[in-house]
Amino acid sequence: MMEEKIQIYDIYGWWYKPLWHSWYFKATVGFVGALLGVYFLVKVCRWYRGLPGKAKEPWQEALGSLQAIKLSLFEDGETHRLFYGHITAILKNYLAKRYQLELASKTDQEVMSAIQNSPLPADLQEHLQALMKGAEIIKFAHQESGAERMRYDLMRAIDIVRNTIPRK
Repeated sequence: MMEEKIQIYDIYGWWYKPLWHSWYFKATVGFVGALLGVYFLVKVCRWYRGLPGKAKEPWQEALGSLQAIKLSLFEDGETHRLFYGHITAILKNYLAKRYQLELASKTDQEVMSAIQNSPLPADLQEHLQALMKGAEIIKFAHQESGAERMRYDLMRAIDIVRNTIPRK
């Protein structure tokens, strides 16, 4: 009988609904979950692209490096030396990988003599020698080069790389 007398009365007139039962909470959690899913998907794709099995070809690396050179960064005489240093280093690295030559520790003069016996076509050998001789004068004799000359030499270096890409 005692049980019948105890009753719970609704004294407030409204019921409490927890936050996690509301539609805007569920929508927010869904949106944040979707963002995290996209974030991790992008991370996995970037990780997969960077795997060692996906190495670039030597001409892709060389063209990328040459095309990334901004001539506006090389406007004063001191930076002209750096510009030609970059170009010759990129070409040495490329030719060493492309034709299996040992050019990394050689000077520009030694590179010019080493490429004479290489399978590099004769016309490209002439272009490369002209570029190396001009670069040697600017790098070591402290001469300045004009912007047009630098642009021409950059295009010449790009042409050397493009013309030595193996045909399929």
